[in-house]
Amino acid sequence: MTLAWSADGRSLFVTNFAPEGSSLLHVTLDGKYRVLYKGAKEVELPRPSPDGRALAFGEVVSASNVWLIEGLHQ
Repeated sequence: MTLAWSADGRSLFVTNFAPEGSSLLHVTLDGKYRVLYKGAKEVELPRPSPDGRALAFGEVVSASNVWLIEGLHQ
């Protein structure tokens, strides 16, 4: 879904989403990967800090309501 380069440019942080949940992965340039986070909701936009010691990412949360209004005619 989304990706970002690591602070040193030697790897990527990648997110994916599937019906069973989402993951945040750390992927090296030779294709090796490690799962850093698994969640039930969609994760997105990984952003490493400039010094490479922290990683921020978002988790998509949404809510919906449906209202029925009677008596509206065009």
